[in-house]
Amino acid sequence: MDLDYNEMMKLFSGKNTRQLLLEGIWGIEKESLRIAPSGKLALTPHPAEFGDKLENPHITVDFSESQLELITPPLPSIEGTHQFLSELHTIIEDSLEDELLWPLSMPGCLPDEKMIPLAKFGTDQTRREKEIYRSGLALRYGKRMQMISGIHYNFSFSDRFLDFIYEKSGRHIDRRVYKDQFYFNLAKNFLEFRWLLIYLFGASPLGTETYMQTFLSKNAGLCDKAGCRKTFGNPVKYATSLRMSRFGYENSSQNRLNVSYNSLKEYIRDLRKALATKVESYSKLGLHRNGQQIQLNGNLLQSENEYYAPVRFKQIPQKGQTMLDTLEEKGVGYLEFRIFDLDPFENTGIGLNQLYFLHVFNLFCAFEQQAEIAQSDLERFNDNAQLTALFGRNARLKLKVGQSEKKSIKDWGSQFFTKLMRIAELLDEAGNSSKFQKSVWLQLSKLADPENLPSSEIVRSMEENRTDYNGFGLCRALKHSETMLFNKAKAS
Repeated sequence: MDLDYNEMMKLFSGKNTRQLLLEGIWGIEKESLRIAPSGKLALTPHPAEFGDKLENPHITVDFSESQLELITPPLPSIEGTHQFLSELHTIIEDSLEDELLWPLSMPGCLPDEKMIPLAKFGTDQTRREKEIYRSGLALRYGKRMQMISGIHYNFSFSDRFLDFIYEKSGRHIDRRVYKDQFYFNLAKNFLEFRWLLIYLFGASPLGTETYMQTFLSKNAGLCDKAGCRKTFGNPVKYATSLRMSRFGYENSSQNRLNVSYNSLKEYIRDLRKALATKVESYSKLGLHRNGQQIQLNGNLLQSENEYYAPVRFKQIPQKGQTMLDTLEEKGVGYLEFRIFDLDPFENTGIGLNQLYFLHVFNLFCAFEQQAEIAQSDLERFNDNAQLTALFGRNARLKLKVGQSEKKSIKDWGSQFFTKLMRIAELLDEAGNSSKFQKSVWLQLSKLADPENLPSSEIVRSMEENRTDYNGFGLCRALKHSETMLFNKAKAS
C-alpha cells in the first residue's frame, strides 16, 4: 500500500523512528566564474595548484576554463557538507591571488563569445570527448548561456529509512522497485511544487545591461499563452530567477522532449530516444570543421548530461557504463536537484538555513502522494515555475493549482507551511534542536513579505548603493574573499 502524508507522519512520530528522518547522504556541486579584480571574466587557465581536472574530485571546471566547479563528497550530514564546501572555498581564495569568484548566477562582464575559453582536458579519447561535447554546447546555445552558474543539491535517504518504510508499506513489490517508485514520487512532487523554491531562493532578478537589453528584445512574445506580460507588466521589475526562466539556462529544443517521470523504465526509455533523435538544425552544424570534430553528434541530446531537468535521477556509474545503463542495472541511487541560484549574501553561495529547509521540503515531497502525471500536468508545472521565475514578486500573480483553479503564491504557499512545520518539529525533536523550525519560519517570513526575498534584497542593495549589476557583484565578491581569508587566519 502507498502511505499518505498523515500515515507517514504517524510512522515517524515515535522517539526511535523519527531519528531516521535525520539520516541521509548529502552533496553539493557549485559552479563559479573566476574574475579579475576589475570584475571582468578571468581568461587565465585553470589554476595549476588544483591539479588535473579529471583527477581532482573536488575542484574542477564545468563548461569553461574560467568556470570552477566545486564538488563535495557524499557526506552523512548537512553541516558536514556545508563545512566541506566552505573549506573548498578557503582553498580557492588562498590560491587565486589576484582573482575572485563571481558570486552571482547570471554572469557579469563577459568578453566576446570567441574569447570565452572552453575547458581543456587533454589529448586521449575520453578527454577529447569532453572538449568536443563542450564545443557542441557552444555551437548549439552559445557560450554566454553556458556561463550561467548555479548549485546542484544531491540527496539520498539512508538504507535504514528506506527499509523501514518498505516494511511498513506491506512489501507488496520488490524492494528495489519500491525504492525507485519512492524517489519518483518525490521527484514528481518536486516538479509540481518547485515554484515555491524558485520564489523563496531565486537570486537572479537581474543581469548586466547587455544581458537585460537582449532579454527585453526577446520579451515581445513573452508568455503570450498566459497573457502574463499584458497582465503583470515588465518582468525586470518582478523577476526572482532569470536563471530558471526561459531567458536563462535552458535548451529550447528540449521543449519537445517528453520525458516521463512516472517510472524509471519510462524515464530511461524517453532519454534514450532523445539521445538517438536527429535534429535538423544541429545536424546542419556539421560534425567537423577545419579538420576538427566540433560536436559529438547531431542528436537532440549529445549526451545524458545535456538533459537540463530541474531534477535528475542519478546512480554512481561503473567504469565503462553510461548513467542510464547504471540506473537500469542498479536503480535510483540519489536525486540531483538543479534549480538553485547562487546566493550572493552567502560566502559559499548557499547557507545552512536553506539546506535545512530543503531537507524539510524533500521530506514533504516524499510524504505527499502524487498520481501519475500526464504531459499536460508537466506543462502546468513548468508554466508555474516560469511565471514565478519572471513575475514572482508581483502580488497579482496567480498560479495554476489544477486545470482551472488559480491561486496567488501567498495563498497557495501558506497551505504548505502547516505540513512543513510539522515535519520540522519532528526533525528538531529527533535532533534536540530548533534549527529546522527556524528555517521554516524564516521562509514563511518571505512568503508574508516579498521584500525579505533574496531577489528583492539584491535589487534594494543596488538601489541603496547606487551601483549597477557589475558593481554589486564585485562588491560581494570582495566581501566573500575577505571573510574567507579572515576566517582562515582566525582559525590558524
